[in-house]
Amino acid sequence: MVTNLATRLLQAFAVLVTVSLLIYFLLDLLPGDAAEQLVGPAYDLTTEERAQRVQQERERLGLDRPLIVRYLEWLGGMVTGDIGRTVRGAPIAPLVGDRLAVSLEIALASVIIALLVSVGLALLIQALGQDWLAKFAQATSSAFIIVPQFYLAFLVVL
Repeated sequence: MVTNLATRLLQAFAVLVTVSLLIYFLLDLLPGDAAEQLVGPAYDLTTEERAQRVQQERERLGLDRPLIVRYLEWLGGMVTGDIGRTVRGAPIAPLVGDRLAVSLEIALASVIIALLVSVGLALLIQALGQDWLAKFAQATSSAFIIVPQFYLAFLVVL
């Protein structure tokens, strides 16, 4: 059992590193640059001055270093609990911490409501003994699982 648990933990670690590496590299392929966004159009600057400011921002943000070096620094920070800084330089951890309690509260409330509704519906369907009602409930729940959550939220708001 201990061997099985160790194997599973090692596999989970390998998956996490692989997925983080893939996402990190794919994000680097996206068009645009944080330094370009920070400098903005800068209509009062010449092309050379703007390019110089963009290069300064790239150096300040560390975007001038090789991608693998940035990834390893990010991974090291994640392991030590430093989840990074915003583009403006503020630490991200307090921002996440401030919102974590509310997010956990919403998640817990959602789970409790889902359990109450699902158990209630299951008991009602079982008491009625209607096979078609059970199939309808299963199809409806499958449909809600398939629909992306952000789209479902948009529809609920509408």
